[in-house]
Amino acid sequence: MKSFKISCFFVFIILYNIFTFSAHASQLAEGDLVKIKNSSLVYYIDNIGEKHLFTEPNVFSSWYNGTLSDLGVKIITKNELNSIPSSSNITVRPGYLIKFTNDNNYYSSLPEGNMCVISNTAAVVSVYGRNWKNRVIKIKDINKKDYSIDSACIINKDSKIPDGSIIKYINSSDIYYINHGLKRKFYDNEFITSGFNKKLIINNISPIVFFEDAGMEYKVFNDFAAEQINVRRLNIKDCYQALNISQRNKCYLDLANRDLNISFCSHISDMESKTTCYQYIAGQKKNSNICNYIKDLGGRAECFTTVALATGNKNICGYISNTKKDLRNVCLSYFEKPKQPSTNDCDASSDMDIRTSCYVDLAVSLNDETVCGMLNDAHYIGLCYYSTADRLSSAGLATVERSAIICSKISERHYEDLCFAVLGYHQNRSDICNNIVDPDIKKTCYH
Repeated sequence: MKSFKISCFFVFIILYNIFTFSAHASQLAEGDLVKIKNSSLVYYIDNIGEKHLFTEPNVFSSWYNGTLSDLGVKIITKNELNSIPSSSNITVRPGYLIKFTNDNNYYSSLPEGNMCVISNTAAVVSVYGRNWKNRVIKIKDINKKDYSIDSACIINKDSKIPDGSIIKYINSSDIYYINHGLKRKFYDNEFITSGFNKKLIINNISPIVFFEDAGMEYKVFNDFAAEQINVRRLNIKDCYQALNISQRNKCYLDLANRDLNISFCSHISDMESKTTCYQYIAGQKKNSNICNYIKDLGGRAECFTTVALATGNKNICGYISNTKKDLRNVCLSYFEKPKQPSTNDCDASSDMDIRTSCYVDLAVSLNDETVCGMLNDAHYIGLCYYSTADRLSSAGLATVERSAIICSKISERHYEDLCFAVLGYHQNRSDICNNIVDPDIKKTCYH
């Protein structure tokens, strides 16, 4: 198991004892922060009721912002603390840089307590920018044992952005979290509620730096720490010993999902979680018979839909009860051949971003970029040409030369430069990069 840590100074020792809440160990849940009276040490409670220590104030503050009353740190007795099984210490939040007291090297903090070696100053500047020192957290040498160096990850001037990073593209207000090589977008107030610091954002990322979309918003909120902890392999005894029913149900669900064993689902007392348990395993095993364990007909219908999609067999939709015909129709709708979009479909939306995206889809499906000219705004026409050129060339539907001609049709210089940059980079053609006027965009074109 790995972990994460604290940051605040001696004034926190006093404040901890003022702005905290009393609690019994049996009342604790995943994500709770606890301490004992007259102690500055804070612990995180994980999904199986084990405690993880924040070894230093710097580690804690890398994860949590706000006053202690806002954070709801709970006071328990020493005996209660000792009764909670100990696990790994918490490590610095991913996205920060680590500097150990007597180690001249800097490291990039990764998920699950891993670190990435930074080769030199030029490398760290190329990835994190000239203000990279603002994200450095100093850790005592004695706590170095809590971290592991990822031998496959070395930060140099040509490195891709490591997992745990937060990025924002040029000319965009959207913020993304990078994990497992995928980007996840923060929605609404999630960046703040998840306790992230704005100084962690790597700004002005070139659109050429591509990350596949994870297809989901970043749903972590205040218990983000749970994702950082690499919990040891669960067993059935852990579920028996869970602190409360909620943790016990989650333990059974985790076991069932890990082993794809439906016998664990039967132990779950919460009906919604039990349904989720059977549905997930049915989909993974592509076995519609498992759905019959679900008592709720709506949940059973969703389970049959999951298996139908997993197997590509629409006949499984027919297993859905006659009393749930609406859900049966939903299941069958997934197998209907999508209608070819038309300009009328695109123009039906008043949102120009949606309309432009529709025209790009239409241009690619028809292999005809001229439909972009039917938009009535130079900005969106340029965006349409730019996106169409990229997608046609990437899919091998257009030659590089034809895609370059599409780029040259763009009247807005910025999008024309971006179009040539993406095309030159993906096709490894430096001659195409020479068409770019903006020097900053031109730099992103060359390998």
